[in-house]
Amino acid sequence: MKKFSTLQKTHLAGFLFTSIAGVLLHFLYDWSGQNKIVAAFSATNESTWEHLKLLWVPLVLFSVFEFFIRGKKQKNFLCVRYLAALTGMTIITVVFYTYTGILGKSFDVVNILLFFSAAAATWFFSYKYMQTDRFSSPFTIPVCRVLAALTAVCFVVWTYSPPSFGIFISPV
Repeated sequence: MKKFSTLQKTHLAGFLFTSIAGVLLHFLYDWSGQNKIVAAFSATNESTWEHLKLLWVPLVLFSVFEFFIRGKKQKNFLCVRYLAALTGMTIITVVFYTYTGILGKSFDVVNILLFFSAAAATWFFSYKYMQTDRFSSPFTIPVCRVLAALTAVCFVVWTYSPPSFGIFISPV
């Protein structure tokens, strides 16, 4: 029987952490009595934008933890993780709007499966590219840092002051 590599183990742990924490973050805002601080990092309504936090926040938390353990040694760590997050968030957005556009409504079971599938795709993307030196050029590293920080700021700012676009509007 083949043993799992450290990289495989950390990515499996990341997927499990993201999946469990994402589910908990779906309910945390209401459990907290709709605490304004908790709103910054958990879903506050049923909009697609707020549901993207369910993937983003656990991925970032796990990545920060992992960065201090092994990420400092890997030049492309931040870029790969950021692009993996974008991959997962794109999957959620595109598949959700495609299937609800075709069927005319949303189904909770499909949304749950979509979240887990996007989390799996996110961690698979990360695993594949962590084994390469792609996205490690002197240009891409600072660009990824800026974009990751900007994305984090957007999640917070647009939680409290969402633009009037469909992705920010709760269907409920």
